[in-house]
Amino acid sequence: MKGGLSLEQGIAKAFIVCLPFRMLTILTPIKSVMGAQAEYFSLIFHALGLLLCLSAPRMLFGDGRRGPGALINAFWKMVAVFAAISFVMALYANSTFGRFNGNSPYVAVLKMLLDFVQYGLIMMYTKAAFGYIGRDSVFKCLLLSTRITLVVGYLQIAALAGIPIITDVYKTLAKFFAFNTFRRQIALTFWEPSWAAMFIGIVVIPVHAARLITRSDSTTAIAAEFVAWIPVIIFTKSTTAYLLTFASLGTAILFILFGRTRNFGVRLIAVLLMGAGIFMLNNLEYVDSVLGFNFSYLLRTKVLDMQNQSTASRMIPIIGNWAIFLKFPIIGCGNGLQGYYFKSLVGGIASNYRALDKSVKALLNGTLPTIANGQLFFPAILSGYGLVGAALMVSFFAKCLKCVRERAESYGIFGQIYLLALVPVFIAGFKSEFVGIYYLWFILSLPYSAYDAELDY
Repeated sequence: MKGGLSLEQGIAKAFIVCLPFRMLTILTPIKSVMGAQAEYFSLIFHALGLLLCLSAPRMLFGDGRRGPGALINAFWKMVAVFAAISFVMALYANSTFGRFNGNSPYVAVLKMLLDFVQYGLIMMYTKAAFGYIGRDSVFKCLLLSTRITLVVGYLQIAALAGIPIITDVYKTLAKFFAFNTFRRQIALTFWEPSWAAMFIGIVVIPVHAARLITRSDSTTAIAAEFVAWIPVIIFTKSTTAYLLTFASLGTAILFILFGRTRNFGVRLIAVLLMGAGIFMLNNLEYVDSVLGFNFSYLLRTKVLDMQNQSTASRMIPIIGNWAIFLKFPIIGCGNGLQGYYFKSLVGGIASNYRALDKSVKALLNGTLPTIANGQLFFPAILSGYGLVGAALMVSFFAKCLKCVRERAESYGIFGQIYLLALVPVFIAGFKSEFVGIYYLWFILSLPYSAYDAELDY
């Protein structure tokens, strides 16, 4: 469209801006069909974008023979191996145990494979979005998504404080956008605070840190935006948020101090952040008194407190997946079939932890109505696909990392964002599944999608 925004460009921009938004309330019937794959509103624009790409499939593919263009081929080859492992192990489970509470093992592994198909399609459409609107517009849309989320965070803080008018405005928005409201903490645009934590650690901090490193904006303006996020992060009152914040900031500080950044102002900000972090970690009781809640417990103690429901409910699947891996070390049990083995291998530990939530107790007792998967992304890869799957996953990430490091100039700011997000992604993969998390797969797609061959000298 001359002089205006084409349909393809409009959908691409909406896809990126809406990355942190949950599925709208009026569209929740889609979630009843697709489950976690339809958690985020970007699914709608993703589907529309893919339909439009049918008339121009070249938008989805790069040069598949070498370099970054070959990454998507490597991903699909990995998924093909996952599929082969899954159906072999589904055959084994079916012949050995039969159906699980009336559920077919073949359907269970197919569901997990469809998740990986969605991941691959997100990567491919993200590349198309870069092609339609260009890297500058993609970055502006991504930055806008973080700023909208920041505004929502302050609206939620105001609602917690009971400020009139603002509270009413927030409640109206919450009903339409399916924001989840808590009594003492905030979750931004997400279902719960730990999900907000992943967005902060994987997108928000890497985006702003990359702005500092590449000096794409005024150093003062970027620093001010960093500071604006501090109250929002604090009010999540989430251990995951604090861990991912420290991990993401720590990664950014190392990049700034030991990388190629020579700007004094940027390095000064890194030193100040490091100093503030060291002060906080050494004076947690003082921080508790200033904040008015037990910050030290959330940051330091809760991580390993197996009497805490949240901690225990996350640690048990890690233990279970490890036990399954030891039983099937080479090719795993088939991702999506872990539910067959949790009870026999680790079910006995359920009685040791009263704090477990009902779903985890049902997982260990074998009473879930469906066949449970591995619950957590990286542990599930290990238990589901064994050493073969783990090696393929490591190889894929290594290829992505190699492309970004060897062609840094061809990725611009997106190369920095990807590198800064890897540590938080790794941590998040031991605390959550990645099903349907559009912003995370957008970030993981960058070695493939953000590459600009014209800048590859």
